[in-house]
Amino acid sequence: MSSRPKDYIGKIVVARFPYFDMKTKSKKFKGCPSLVIGCESERFPCDFVVLPVSKIQDASKRHPKYDHQLDELECQILHLKHAPSFIRCHKVTTVHSQEVKREVLGDISANLPIVYKDIETKFTDFSKSLFS
Repeated sequence: MSSRPKDYIGKIVVARFPYFDMKTKSKKFKGCPSLVIGCESERFPCDFVVLPVSKIQDASKRHPKYDHQLDELECQILHLKHAPSFIRCHKVTTVHSQEVKREVLGDISANLPIVYKDIETKFTDFSKSLFS
């Protein structure tokens, strides 16, 4: 567990996100693996900028350019349960640090630096397409 938010950049963590359960007609929460790509502050508490990691079983829901596929070996290295998994470079969101488990699933920047650079490039390309 790190005491500095910046130490989480490049790492896969589990973040808690709200959703509406149609069966119970109530708000619930689920834990989702997420790649931390930024933080707003040098100290906790703060917001993290993350990219969600999903299994996306329905191929028609995958974006051909911005969903980065992680193969079975990469998923094992990052301790992800589902292979393949996809880092959704066009689904950037923020999550408060209190909604993030401090345990790191995997360090993509250290263990898969070429993959990390490719994800950064895809995110940058997507970001450039905004406001135009």
